[in-house]
Amino acid sequence: MSGDQVHFTTKRGETFRTTQHKWDLAYYRETQHLIPAAAGTFYLEWAEQEDGSYRWDKSVVLAWGLGIEGYLVPIGTDGIDERSRPVLHPSGLVTKGLEGEWMSFEDFARWDREYGVSKG
Repeated sequence: MSGDQVHFTTKRGETFRTTQHKWDLAYYRETQHLIPAAAGTFYLEWAEQEDGSYRWDKSVVLAWGLGIEGYLVPIGTDGIDERSRPVLHPSGLVTKGLEGEWMSFEDFARWDREYGVSKG
């Protein structure tokens, strides 16, 4: 068992310290509880295109995992989303971590142009 210490801060600003072994166990357990995502669920990523322009790209969300703080986190082909990317649900609803939810992609895009990553 390792005695190395791990320090981390939650999205809410709470700071914790634990051993590397306990952190590894907690992180491992996080991926043990998976719920399949509905077909048509996607991450949205603000990405540069080949022509130098930017737009929202979609990546498939495969499942939902139970997060360490007790809420669901999306899991895609690139693993667990640690960055709270927006998620487009099959109903058209867009959610973005603790920042909010929008009834449509268009509503989310309007909000993002004013406050989010695409505003500049």
